[in-house]
Amino acid sequence: MKKRDLENGGVKVKKEKRTSLKVKMLCTIIPVIFLGFVILTVLCVSSMRSESISLVIESSQNSLEASSISMRNDIETIRMSAIDLSNIYGRYYDKLNIEDFSNAITDMLINNEMVIGCGIWFEPYAVDENQKYYGPYWYNDNGKVVETWDYSTEDYDYFSQEYYTNVANLDHIDAVFTDPYYDETSGTIMASCSSPMFYNDKFNGCITVDIDLSSVKEFIQELQIGAEGFAMLTTSSGKFIVTPVEDCEGQELYLSNSTNGNISDFSDRIIAVGLDKLRNLNYSIGMAASREKVPAIMGACKGQAINVLITDEMTAKIMLNE
Repeated sequence: MKKRDLENGGVKVKKEKRTSLKVKMLCTIIPVIFLGFVILTVLCVSSMRSESISLVIESSQNSLEASSISMRNDIETIRMSAIDLSNIYGRYYDKLNIEDFSNAITDMLINNEMVIGCGIWFEPYAVDENQKYYGPYWYNDNGKVVETWDYSTEDYDYFSQEYYTNVANLDHIDAVFTDPYYDETSGTIMASCSSPMFYNDKFNGCITVDIDLSSVKEFIQELQIGAEGFAMLTTSSGKFIVTPVEDCEGQELYLSNSTNGNISDFSDRIIAVGLDKLRNLNYSIGMAASREKVPAIMGACKGQAINVLITDEMTAKIMLNE
């Protein structure tokens, strides 16, 4: 035997191969680094997705706010015009003739696209002791201003119309808008702005400015609320003015007690409760599912409109990852 073998008791001993410290460190660190990159990637993707959603929401809100401001400015211009006309014609109606009225109103009809008609409605016998109804009306007929006295009749009775009764009891000059309504004659959605006229501090009639709400209708129809949501325009008494419900566009239909089947079915699925009441309830239960409805569900939860949610597993997982 070799001397080295004898020193080991005559038995050959193989040296154990030891894994180097560097290899062990690499085997330990690489998976951690890889896992870190995976987590970082997921977080980045999630952050980018959230940021993209936020940017979309912010962009929509900015667009909505810009349109709203523009619309409010247009409405305020019309309101102030009605007040100016009532102020002038109320004070000097006995010194002005019908041509003076016509010229100022024609200018308004030509220069404001939203204005489709304007009328001056006097109290009974205020202008002519033999004429109870004295209410000239001007309207824009494809760029041509037409004057008519068709509404100065007992059958129409403008004293009973909403635009007149809205201001008949006011003791100061102001402007009041009627609820939006569908005009069957013109086939348009419109509203009337009326302002009282006073002569010697006594109510003497009113000025009305009729506005076309087609631009408002288009604005509401173009509103995109999530994947399946939509907007509607109703009057304060609960009538549909702008709605996606089939066969109901432009009709003044009550949400309840309607003879229209589409409206009745749709109304049965509508619950309107104020947010303050919802937030003060012990239990406000929401039930919804699907990926498309997640933004709406998240909004309801964050807005505290609901405090109990019934949903499926897939929707719940998506929400937890938001």
